[in-house]
Amino acid sequence: METYINYAKAFAQDSNEKVINWLNSTGKNYITKNNPTQDEVEHIIDYLQSEEAPKTISGMSYLEAKKNTDKWNKTQIKKGEHIKETDKDTEIVLDFKDGFKIVKLIGENAYKREGYLMSHCVGGYYGNGKEIYSLRDSKNIPHCTMEKDQQIKGKGNGDIHSNYIFYVVKFLELMKMTVGDNEMKHLGYVNIEKLLPELSDDVKKLLYNNKYYPINKGAENLKDKDGNQYLGMDILDYFPMLVEEETDTSFKLKLNFDMSLVIDYHRKIVKKLTDGIFTKKVKNENIEAGGDNSKLAGGYNSKLAGGHDSVLAGGDYSMLAGGDDSMLAGGDNSMLEAGKGSIMVGDKNSKAKGKIGACIVLCERDRDYNLTNVVAQIIDGKKLKEDVYYQLVDGKFKEVK
Repeated sequence: METYINYAKAFAQDSNEKVINWLNSTGKNYITKNNPTQDEVEHIIDYLQSEEAPKTISGMSYLEAKKNTDKWNKTQIKKGEHIKETDKDTEIVLDFKDGFKIVKLIGENAYKREGYLMSHCVGGYYGNGKEIYSLRDSKNIPHCTMEKDQQIKGKGNGDIHSNYIFYVVKFLELMKMTVGDNEMKHLGYVNIEKLLPELSDDVKKLLYNNKYYPINKGAENLKDKDGNQYLGMDILDYFPMLVEEETDTSFKLKLNFDMSLVIDYHRKIVKKLTDGIFTKKVKNENIEAGGDNSKLAGGYNSKLAGGHDSVLAGGDYSMLAGGDDSMLAGGDNSMLEAGKGSIMVGDKNSKAKGKIGACIVLCERDRDYNLTNVVAQIIDGKKLKEDVYYQLVDGKFKEVK
């Protein structure tokens, strides 16, 4: 919550206290349980600190605030269309000679117009000493707002359209600006610094600022040092396992990865870690416990327990337990248990349970050990219950003891 509190405090407005109180109560309860995107929460904060928000917001639910924010967007754009800028309101910093340019906001009209047309809070920044820049097209319409060394925002605090990323990146390079990871995501870049020791030199050539990988290159182009696609469980920190696929009538979730490859990848890791350790042909029985952010790998019949944000991999018949936001991968007949926000992958005959918000991926194989079904499902308390073991049977999740 500290990130959102600091965001709210950035404005010199009388509404700060009531918004911070709302964040510490209603906002905190919803955010903790549902984990909305940072952009969504920040946009709601913009609305709650606006003149259009009610004087009293303590009784407003999160979903009501979100609905009101969407309506507020439309009124903002109409207001911005009627504000006229003069030459004194902006200063051209970089002209791309194709109609696009980067301007620095100077006058109050520029700040207000930017805030209205972009549906975010920059209008409240006027006079506070911060350097604000805007990407404008040939009609002087803004497409991206940038606070020096702090923020990069698209409309409604969202992502930058792919058509404009080139201009923004060139500007960042010119100004030698640095912004946070969440801001770089608006430009379609993800920080893979933690993965660099595992990746090939060819991947490093694709990076911006030696650590940001362009998401449009896809997970398939992340190669390890052997030239194979990198499929460590931590890849899910950067690319979602489940993505929405649009059909003629609706949206449905599909797997973004071939989970059989993920499982096989971790089998090899476990084998490397256990080969040579056990000289006798007996069961590889590891019993290990780690705190938060642990990375544990065990052989067959292992029992591994990790705290929050752990990464656990075990062989067949393993028992793996992780805290919130953990990633578990088990071989055949494994027992998996994890907290909210976690991802559990189990091979043939495995069982898994978790908290609401966790994701279970289970597999079935035929007699020749070919995959016949791989199904992913998020525990939502309805289709899949919290703290109930499930096993994949004929392509469907079935409650088991």
